[in-house]
Amino acid sequence: REAARRMSCQNNLKQIGLALLSYEGTYKRLPPGGIHNINNYGGLPDSTSWGPSWGVFILPFIEQGNLHAQYNFKMPRARENPTVVQTKIPSFLCPSDEAEIPFISTATYARGNYAVNGGRGNAFSTDDYTLKEARGPFSFAGPSSTLASIADGTSNVIFASEVVVANN
Repeated sequence: REAARRMSCQNNLKQIGLALLSYEGTYKRLPPGGIHNINNYGGLPDSTSWGPSWGVFILPFIEQGNLHAQYNFKMPRARENPTVVQTKIPSFLCPSDEAEIPFISTATYARGNYAVNGGRGNAFSTDDYTLKEARGPFSFAGPSSTLASIADGTSNVIFASEVVVANN
């Protein structure tokens, strides 16, 4: 059974990789890792909230276009889009991780088991929302990379990885 679950997790990661490349093929750059709601992204200068992440942007490329259409980008904070952010998406869940723990801050979010490479540093810093130093291919502070701008070549860069939550 675990071998089948493991294969499902690997297939999800493959589908996410293909969706990221399809997004890049459509928009000529990778999706943002996440958008912080500071003034130039629709939030207030003192905002500490986050808007949509890479997962929202690739929804149309993993056969979740209807869910993507429900996200109100005019009200970009994720917690203002509960229907979307609370929806469990099978492609974002690894069956080997049996945890049922949702991510909770001021709102409840469906959790996932995959993350994109934002580079070194703390994407969830409480004081550095520019995050312009040594970033990975998926930016949390502006436009993400184009495939052509990845100097090491795409076969030498990790785009996404599995994150296991686990109950213990």
